[in-house]
Amino acid sequence: MYAADRPGQAARYAVQALQEGPNMRSARLDHYRSQIAAAALSFATVDEPNWHRRWPDTEESMVRIGITGHMNLSPDTANLIKDAFATALSEEERTGQELVGVSCLAEGADAIFAQTILDTGGLLEALLPGPDYRDTRVSETHLPTFDVLVRQAHTVRYAADASSMDAYEAANAAMLDSVDVLWAVWDGEPSPAGKYGGTADAVAGAEARGVPVRRFWPAGATRS
Repeated sequence: MYAADRPGQAARYAVQALQEGPNMRSARLDHYRSQIAAAALSFATVDEPNWHRRWPDTEESMVRIGITGHMNLSPDTANLIKDAFATALSEEERTGQELVGVSCLAEGADAIFAQTILDTGGLLEALLPGPDYRDTRVSETHLPTFDVLVRQAHTVRYAADASSMDAYEAANAAMLDSVDVLWAVWDGEPSPAGKYGGTADAVAGAEARGVPVRRFWPAGATRS
Protein backbone atom coordinates (compact mmCIF):
# COMPACT_ATOMS: atom_id res chain seq x y z
CA MET A 1 0.00 0.00 0.00
CA TYR A 2 1.20 3.48 -0.75
CA ALA A 3 1.99 5.95 1.99
CA ALA A 4 1.89 9.69 1.40
CA ASP A 5 4.26 12.03 3.22
CA ARG A 6 2.14 15.15 2.94
CA PRO A 7 -1.35 16.22 1.91
CA GLY A 8 -0.04 18.15 -1.07
CA GLN A 9 1.01 14.86 -2.65
CA ALA A 10 -2.66 14.13 -3.33
CA ALA A 11 -2.93 17.25 -5.44
CA ARG A 12 0.27 16.42 -7.30
CA TYR A 13 -1.09 13.09 -8.44
CA ALA A 14 -4.52 14.56 -9.21
CA VAL A 15 -2.94 17.22 -11.42
CA GLN A 16 -0.74 14.65 -13.16
CA ALA A 17 -3.76 12.44 -13.84
CA LEU A 18 -5.66 15.36 -15.35
CA GLN A 19 -2.69 16.35 -17.51
CA GLU A 20 -2.25 12.85 -18.94
CA GLY A 21 -5.95 12.54 -19.62
CA PRO A 22 -7.42 9.71 -21.71
CA ASN A 23 -4.02 8.48 -22.91
CA MET A 24 -3.06 7.21 -19.47
CA ARG A 25 -2.62 3.46 -19.00
CA SER A 26 -5.30 2.04 -16.67
CA ALA A 27 -2.74 0.60 -14.24
CA ARG A 28 -1.06 4.00 -13.99
CA LEU A 29 -4.43 5.63 -13.30
CA ASP A 30 -4.97 3.10 -10.49
CA HIS A 31 -1.56 4.12 -9.11
CA TYR A 32 -2.57 7.77 -9.02
CA ARG A 33 -5.89 6.95 -7.40
CA SER A 34 -4.19 5.00 -4.62
CA GLN A 35 -1.71 7.82 -4.01
CA ILE A 36 -4.49 10.38 -3.86
CA ALA A 37 -6.50 8.26 -1.43
CA ALA A 38 -3.50 7.61 0.81
CA ALA A 39 -2.59 11.28 0.93
CA ALA A 40 -6.18 12.31 1.62
CA LEU A 41 -6.22 10.13 4.74
CA SER A 42 -3.48 12.27 6.23
CA PHE A 43 -5.42 15.54 5.98
CA ALA A 44 -7.04 15.22 9.38
CA THR A 45 -3.76 14.56 11.21
CA VAL A 46 -1.56 17.25 9.73
CA ASP A 47 0.08 19.21 12.55
CA GLU A 48 2.01 21.69 10.41
CA PRO A 49 0.10 24.99 10.29
CA ASN A 50 1.62 25.99 6.93
CA TRP A 51 1.23 22.72 5.07
CA HIS A 52 -1.27 24.28 2.69
CA ARG A 53 1.44 26.58 1.31
CA ARG A 54 3.04 23.51 -0.23
CA TRP A 55 -0.08 22.70 -2.24
CA PRO A 56 1.10 22.57 -5.86
CA ASP A 57 -0.16 24.93 -8.50
CA THR A 58 -1.83 23.54 -11.57
CA GLU A 59 1.29 23.85 -13.74
CA GLU A 60 3.41 21.58 -11.56
CA SER A 61 4.18 18.11 -12.87
CA MET A 62 6.53 15.25 -12.22
CA VAL A 63 8.47 12.60 -14.05
CA ARG A 64 8.58 9.10 -12.59
CA ILE A 65 11.71 7.09 -13.40
CA GLY A 66 12.02 3.36 -12.81
CA ILE A 67 15.33 1.54 -12.53
CA THR A 68 16.53 -1.91 -13.44
CA GLY A 69 20.11 -3.08 -13.63
CA HIS A 70 22.83 -5.49 -12.70
CA MET A 71 23.83 -6.03 -9.10
CA ASN A 72 27.38 -7.21 -9.74
CA LEU A 73 28.95 -4.07 -11.17
CA SER A 74 32.69 -3.68 -10.85
CA PRO A 75 33.80 -0.77 -8.60
CA ASP A 76 34.97 1.28 -11.59
CA THR A 77 31.69 0.61 -13.40
CA ALA A 78 29.69 1.66 -10.35
CA ASN A 79 31.48 5.03 -10.45
CA LEU A 80 30.83 5.37 -14.18
CA ILE A 81 27.13 4.65 -13.67
CA LYS A 82 26.86 7.07 -10.76
CA ASP A 83 28.34 9.86 -12.90
CA ALA A 84 26.05 8.97 -15.82
CA PHE A 85 23.00 9.05 -13.54
CA ALA A 86 24.00 12.42 -12.08
CA THR A 87 24.36 13.89 -15.56
CA ALA A 88 21.05 12.44 -16.75
CA LEU A 89 19.17 13.64 -13.69
CA SER A 90 20.61 17.12 -14.13
CA GLU A 91 19.10 17.09 -17.61
CA GLU A 92 15.73 16.06 -16.16
CA GLU A 93 15.94 18.80 -13.53
CA ARG A 94 16.20 21.43 -16.24
CA THR A 95 12.71 20.49 -17.44
CA GLY A 96 11.31 21.88 -14.19
CA GLN A 97 9.54 18.63 -13.33
CA GLU A 98 9.69 17.01 -9.92
CA LEU A 99 11.76 13.83 -10.05
CA VAL A 100 10.45 10.60 -8.53
CA GLY A 101 12.64 7.50 -8.60
CA VAL A 102 11.16 4.03 -8.17
CA SER A 103 13.65 1.39 -7.01
CA CYS A 104 13.81 -1.97 -5.22
CA LEU A 105 17.03 -0.75 -3.56
CA ALA A 106 18.97 -3.86 -4.57
CA GLU A 107 22.73 -3.81 -4.51
CA GLY A 108 24.35 -2.31 -7.57
CA ALA A 109 22.40 -0.26 -10.11
CA ASP A 110 19.21 0.10 -8.04
CA ALA A 111 20.97 1.45 -4.95
CA ILE A 112 23.21 3.77 -6.99
CA PHE A 113 20.14 5.18 -8.73
CA ALA A 114 18.23 5.59 -5.46
CA GLN A 115 21.04 7.52 -3.82
CA THR A 116 21.54 9.72 -6.87
CA ILE A 117 17.83 10.56 -6.92
CA LEU A 118 18.06 11.64 -3.28
CA ASP A 119 21.26 13.60 -3.89
CA THR A 120 19.48 15.44 -6.69
CA GLY A 121 16.62 16.39 -4.38
CA GLY A 122 14.09 14.02 -5.90
CA LEU A 123 11.65 11.71 -4.16
CA LEU A 124 12.44 8.02 -3.69
CA GLU A 125 9.79 5.29 -3.80
CA ALA A 126 10.99 1.92 -2.55
CA LEU A 127 9.18 -0.93 -4.30
CA LEU A 128 10.22 -4.19 -2.63
CA PRO A 129 9.28 -7.77 -3.59
CA GLY A 130 7.92 -8.53 -0.10
CA PRO A 131 8.08 -7.50 3.58
CA ASP A 132 10.73 -10.17 4.20
CA TYR A 133 13.01 -8.87 1.45
CA ARG A 134 15.47 -7.22 3.83
CA ASP A 135 15.91 -10.25 6.06
CA THR A 136 15.93 -12.95 3.39
CA ARG A 137 17.41 -11.41 0.23
CA VAL A 138 19.68 -8.49 1.13
CA SER A 139 23.34 -9.38 1.69
CA GLU A 140 25.03 -8.41 4.94
CA THR A 141 27.41 -6.13 3.09
CA HIS A 142 24.53 -4.25 1.47
CA LEU A 143 22.34 -3.99 4.59
CA PRO A 144 23.73 -0.65 5.85
CA THR A 145 23.12 1.01 2.47
CA PHE A 146 19.71 -0.62 2.13
CA ASP A 147 18.58 0.53 5.59
CA VAL A 148 19.68 4.11 4.96
CA LEU A 149 17.79 4.23 1.66
CA VAL A 150 14.61 2.78 3.19
CA ARG A 151 14.71 5.43 5.91
CA GLN A 152 15.05 8.18 3.30
CA ALA A 153 12.34 6.85 1.00
CA HIS A 154 9.11 8.87 1.10
CA THR A 155 7.13 5.74 0.14
CA VAL A 156 7.73 2.02 0.77
CA ARG A 157 5.46 -0.59 -0.80
CA TYR A 158 5.51 -4.33 -1.48
CA ALA A 159 4.68 -6.32 -4.58
CA ALA A 160 3.75 -9.53 -2.73
CA ASP A 161 3.35 -11.05 0.72
CA ALA A 162 6.76 -12.75 0.54
CA SER A 163 9.86 -12.50 -1.64
CA SER A 164 10.12 -15.05 -4.45
CA MET A 165 10.78 -15.19 -8.18
CA ASP A 166 7.09 -14.45 -8.72
CA ALA A 167 7.40 -11.48 -6.38
CA TYR A 168 10.33 -10.13 -8.39
CA GLU A 169 8.24 -10.35 -11.54
CA ALA A 170 5.33 -8.66 -9.77
CA ALA A 171 7.63 -5.87 -8.57
CA ASN A 172 8.87 -5.32 -12.12
CA ALA A 173 5.31 -5.19 -13.40
CA ALA A 174 4.18 -2.78 -10.68
CA MET A 175 7.12 -0.49 -11.40
CA LEU A 176 6.57 -0.49 -15.16
CA ASP A 177 2.88 0.27 -14.72
CA SER A 178 3.65 3.38 -12.67
CA VAL A 179 6.62 5.05 -14.38
CA ASP A 180 7.13 7.33 -17.36
CA VAL A 181 10.51 5.91 -18.36
CA LEU A 182 12.73 2.98 -17.39
CA TRP A 183 16.46 3.45 -16.88
CA ALA A 184 18.35 0.21 -17.48
CA VAL A 185 21.94 -0.51 -16.46
CA TRP A 186 22.21 -3.41 -18.84
CA ASP A 187 25.01 -5.11 -20.73
CA GLY A 188 22.55 -6.28 -23.38
CA GLU A 189 22.72 -9.95 -22.43
CA PRO A 190 19.53 -12.02 -21.87
CA SER A 191 18.56 -13.31 -18.44
CA PRO A 192 20.02 -16.72 -17.48
CA ALA A 193 17.85 -19.67 -18.43
CA GLY A 194 15.21 -20.42 -15.83
CA LYS A 195 15.53 -17.07 -14.07
CA TYR A 196 12.93 -14.34 -14.36
CA GLY A 197 12.47 -10.80 -13.09
CA GLY A 198 15.97 -9.70 -14.08
CA THR A 199 17.23 -6.73 -16.05
CA ALA A 200 16.56 -8.16 -19.50
CA ASP A 201 13.03 -9.14 -18.47
CA ALA A 202 12.32 -5.66 -17.13
CA VAL A 203 13.51 -4.11 -20.40
CA ALA A 204 11.36 -6.51 -22.41
CA GLY A 205 8.37 -5.73 -20.19
CA ALA A 206 8.87 -2.00 -20.67
CA GLU A 207 9.06 -2.35 -24.43
CA ALA A 208 5.90 -4.47 -24.46
CA ARG A 209 4.05 -1.76 -22.51
CA GLY A 210 5.37 1.09 -24.61
CA VAL A 211 7.42 2.50 -21.72
CA PRO A 212 10.54 4.26 -23.04
CA VAL A 213 13.85 2.66 -22.03
CA ARG A 214 17.08 4.59 -21.51
CA ARG A 215 20.05 2.24 -21.39
CA PHE A 216 23.21 2.96 -19.42
CA TRP A 217 26.30 0.91 -20.21
CA PRO A 218 29.29 3.21 -20.60
CA ALA A 219 32.40 2.26 -22.55
CA GLY A 220 34.60 0.12 -20.34
CA ALA A 221 31.74 -1.04 -18.10
CA THR A 222 32.11 -4.54 -16.69
CA ARG A 223 30.41 -6.88 -14.25
CA SER A 224 32.37 -8.45 -11.42
